[in-house]
Amino acid sequence: SKYPKLRQKDLDSKYEIIYLPEFEGKHPKTAILRRNKYIAENTDCVVCYLTVPSGGAYEAVKIANKNDKEIINIYQYFSYFDKSVATDLASVFMN
Repeated sequence: SKYPKLRQKDLDSKYEIIYLPEFEGKHPKTAILRRNKYIAENTDCVVCYLTVPSGGAYEAVKIANKNDKEIINIYQYFSYFDKSVATDLASVFMN
């Protein structure tokens, strides 16, 4: 890949990790929705990749919008590029 891989030690030094014990033991789908809601309510800006107006990420963006948060949907920028660019960029964060 032409993009550098992010290693755990890189993430640990650059980002604060918040552990929320109330998510422990919850069904994964429930935990994801609660996590998204928490992020949408407790951040200044939401960066998302929304392609359709449905799903968990869309619901989180609606919550952020209700709370007057800045929302940046990066999907609109990829519409000008080959979709493989988006796939390559996503792989940086997934590996």
